[in-house]
Amino acid sequence: MEVVDAIAEIPALLIGSTFLLSLLIGSFLNVVIHRLPVMLDRQWHAQAHEMLTDGATAASAATATEPAPYNLVTPRSAALTATLRSPRTRTSRS
Repeated sequence: MEVVDAIAEIPALLIGSTFLLSLLIGSFLNVVIHRLPVMLDRQWHAQAHEMLTDGATAASAATATEPAPYNLVTPRSAALTATLRSPRTRTSRS
């Protein structure tokens, strides 16, 4: 109850905690909104490929490499690592 009393007495603490909670929820929703359509599209393509292939091509398709997993957890965001790298450590792709 001490936390609730502190939040009730100090409006800045209420505003700050609400702001942080909103940032967390917004960040999660951003990931879901971005990745869910891609996940559904990949699932649809896999199901369509499975339905359209016959038994002979299904065996050769099973030996093909699986695509990298893409879900809400994987792959991790690369934005932070890209900003932390200095220009000297970046490799040029030529």
